[in-house]
Amino acid sequence: MKVIRKVRRKYQPNRWLVGFIGPFILIIPTILFPNLPFLVWALLAIIFCWTNIYFFETTREMLDSGKIKTGFKHQNKST
Repeated sequence: MKVIRKVRRKYQPNRWLVGFIGPFILIIPTILFPNLPFLVWALLAIIFCWTNIYFFETTREMLDSGKIKTGFKHQNKST
């Protein structure tokens, strides 16, 4: 998660753009180049995973800081 924070501070990419582009990292090469080597697939999978982690980690940080709110309210159980 430290890497994501560093990238976020330095470049500040839009989390929705990163989340939207993530699946296309795997879909477009599949359509254009059906016989990719395993090493390329591994690299694409790592980039895809990173974009997903970035999106959800950024969302979690925004929820924790109160910049965005969820659609439901948490109720404290005091028993």
